[in-house]
Amino acid sequence: MSRLRRAAAAALMLSFLVLPVLRGTGEDAGGARVTWKQVERYIETLKRALLAMQEPDGSLSYPFLPFYRPGMTALAGYALLEAGVPPDDPAIRAMETYCRMSLPDRYSVYSASFCALFLAKADVQRNRDVLERIAAYLVREQHSNGMWSYSAQGRDRRGISESGDNSNTQFAVLALKVLHDAGIEAPRRVWERVRKHYERTQNSDGGWGYADWHRQSSYCAMTAAAVASLWIIREVLEGKKKHCTEVKRDPVFEAGVRYLDEHFSPERSLISQWHTYFLYAMERAGMITARRYFGGYDWYRAGAAELVRRQSVSDPASAAFALLFLAEGKTPLLVQKLERPGGDWDNDHYDLENLTRFYSEATGRKVTWQLARVRGDASDLLEAPVLLISGRLALDLTLMERAALKEYLLNGGSILALPASDSAEFDRSFRRLMAEMFPDSPLMPLPKDHVIYRYHFKIPEADRPLIYTISQGCTMNILYVPRGRYTCRWTTEDHSGHAFEMGVNMLMFLAGDQKLKNRVDPVKFVPLAEMKERRNVRPPRGAVVIGQIKHSGQWRPLKHDITNLMRKLRDDAGVTVGLYPEPVDAEKDDLYAYPILYITGLYDFRLSDEACRRIREFVERGGFLFGDPACGRKEFDKGFRKFIARVFPGRKLEKIPIEHSIYTIGYDVRKVDFRPTVRSSLPDLSEPELEGVKVGNRYGVVYSRFNFSCGLDGMPAPICWGYAPEDSVKIAVNIILYALNN
Repeated sequence: MSRLRRAAAAALMLSFLVLPVLRGTGEDAGGARVTWKQVERYIETLKRALLAMQEPDGSLSYPFLPFYRPGMTALAGYALLEAGVPPDDPAIRAMETYCRMSLPDRYSVYSASFCALFLAKADVQRNRDVLERIAAYLVREQHSNGMWSYSAQGRDRRGISESGDNSNTQFAVLALKVLHDAGIEAPRRVWERVRKHYERTQNSDGGWGYADWHRQSSYCAMTAAAVASLWIIREVLEGKKKHCTEVKRDPVFEAGVRYLDEHFSPERSLISQWHTYFLYAMERAGMITARRYFGGYDWYRAGAAELVRRQSVSDPASAAFALLFLAEGKTPLLVQKLERPGGDWDNDHYDLENLTRFYSEATGRKVTWQLARVRGDASDLLEAPVLLISGRLALDLTLMERAALKEYLLNGGSILALPASDSAEFDRSFRRLMAEMFPDSPLMPLPKDHVIYRYHFKIPEADRPLIYTISQGCTMNILYVPRGRYTCRWTTEDHSGHAFEMGVNMLMFLAGDQKLKNRVDPVKFVPLAEMKERRNVRPPRGAVVIGQIKHSGQWRPLKHDITNLMRKLRDDAGVTVGLYPEPVDAEKDDLYAYPILYITGLYDFRLSDEACRRIREFVERGGFLFGDPACGRKEFDKGFRKFIARVFPGRKLEKIPIEHSIYTIGYDVRKVDFRPTVRSSLPDLSEPELEGVKVGNRYGVVYSRFNFSCGLDGMPAPICWGYAPEDSVKIAVNIILYALNN
């Protein structure tokens, strides 16, 4: 028996064993690490619990303090809205009606503050009359020392005289900020008083306690509340409209952040019965500062794990605070800003905050951002598909940071580099860094008619910046814009001049069709060292190994496509595989060493007559050939069709009917999604299009004019003409399973 027949027989036996499997990865139901599925389930549990607590009049009661029924109702309604319940939901409308009807004669600072948050979130215009009364009440109730207490009559109307506390104060500040954003502004003196209060009462360790009359020593809940409040106060008093100016450092705020860094830990901070209240304060501090870590802990992941583990909330306040905390994880990360020693990385403080807000409004997809620093490898950087690198000074990265950046790029990340204030010093250092990291791929300018200038917004030609990129195959995952002062312009709230529109185009171009990651599940990536080691690993005995045909049209433009496909077959279908394709010279090499051959490329190509004859013989004797155009390039597509005409004279590719088993042999791919490049010109296309050459009663050649290898490769490929990444993988898996089964 020939080697081809032995390989084909082994593949046939193997395929019968693995075809029914295609299993997914299991979910970790226990242990310390929480999964996003568990978080989503608990979010739904909390939503149902709050709705079940609702009374016929629309309210929710607070068993400890019945006086706070309007506040508890508003807090629950606000949490439900943040978790995605629509404002026109009957339960939400009933809560809204109750708050509107109950507030005038049942004010307290807590209730007024929560009602401001809820009613503004539900509908600012419909509730403006009540919101204006709440604003007047909060201004009137502020103590001369800048704080707020439970009510003018004393705590809980029990006659206890006190001068205010940091708990009531934080919610009053939060409510006044929401009212400020709605155009209902408090006098400047209100904000100045509360800022002076925080500056005056900060403890020597950098933290804050509850009040000067109770629990004065610092603890994380009150410190997180103070940090968030100070940020809000600075925004209101100083605004976010400063253009291209250095950020004024706030030593009080920074000392508060240091306190959280030094004192936060899940073991110590989450043991209180008020742990959900504390987590909501930490969530605001974390989101406002865009920090992922406090005290070396991922605050969201740690808090989510603890909430999912406990699942014990018996009152509306605890349930609402837990829901507010967890709901923040539903907003995916689109971009991170690289944090480096010193302050040069953050010259334009509100750039990404303003840009991601504009992006969310422009695209209808809410996204957010955070800071990232290199902590040994690329894992933290890979939390988002785009990394912003900016600065005025020279970019001086350590060897560890450079290795992590390269690891990030090779695992599918993208870099957007923008010098602050068009710094020439940063420009020289970034170009030098790219030359050192990619010596064979220079920075090249994009043409002014490139798709990036019309990717979402059409940018007028006069406003199109010069953009440099490093192109590697179908991948453009580095964009460098040396001129245009973009980070400066994003710090303003002036959306004229196309700076924000160009920013959206660049982020969408780099992120492409990548599915944005949630805040809980760990990043999966291949370390640089492992990439090098794997190249030297010999495939297991009897493994299916794919041979990739060499030719003159840039035969291997992608690095990870076949490897990722074989890994998918190994992990999900149980196939014994060789992970790496082996280069094949079709004129000289032994084609029968491989049951399957693959061909792709960027450009037109021509193989010798002898190579064409040998490939025809290979297919006719039971071998299998499949291919696609890299990036969906038409030059290769034309070349492939000419190649098939030479391999099989008088034959041509025929469309494989949608009823054929190749579309259902592993995954059902009779309906698929395409990349934006295809959808823009073929919006009604929803079925895959595979073509083939029949040999007897089987297809010995299968080809797709729509690219699937970009999706297999996993790298950003915004110019790729082909299937969406997830469907690319499924189609390629089906092609291989069909080959093994035939």
